[in-house]
Amino acid sequence: MQAIVNPAYPNRIQLQLGALIGPFVSTALGTFDPRRDLEVYVGGMPTALVAFRFDASGNRYLMFTGQVFDTTSVVQAVHHIPAPPFKAGAVPVPGFALIASVNTGFDVVPNTLNLSAPAAILQNQPVAFTWSAVGAADIQITTTTGYSSGMLPALSSAGVVYTTGFSSSGAYSATITSYDANGAIELTATIPLNVTANV
Repeated sequence: MQAIVNPAYPNRIQLQLGALIGPFVSTALGTFDPRRDLEVYVGGMPTALVAFRFDASGNRYLMFTGQVFDTTSVVQAVHHIPAPPFKAGAVPVPGFALIASVNTGFDVVPNTLNLSAPAAILQNQPVAFTWSAVGAADIQITTTTGYSSGMLPALSSAGVVYTTGFSSSGAYSATITSYDANGAIELTATIPLNVTANV
């Protein structure tokens, strides 16, 4: 069993089960829930897990923190054996204190996450943002004016979303964020916006 972090997913910890075949189950606690059953430390600080899923094809738990973290820092996952213990099939799952290794070879991050806007944006006029996010489940577009597109399904082809008009001229920015199927952040990209008065 080993813990792995990947710089392409800076809010995710993988728990690779190795010879133990998951998912883990306890007669007392039911299905293994890393949010409840693990203690996670990043750089020595307790860090909460906010989501997880068991990936049967990879025989691993994918665990997500609420915020991105430095994948070069020491990441630890600690499991204390409950009574009765969790089991993988008929084999009891031992307690463990794993230090995560960094591996860039697992999982390819979505290879496109793009956002574009017209070069000239006029005050109080709608703005069409064009985006593309391949390999993500959902995206969200926000601007420094407080606009949010809300969660939108990501498509392999480009999509378009319209903002409300910018009420004053000046320099702004827009950010696109892609999410996986569990709602964990995958990538972000930010572009500048220059709004001029509508003469």
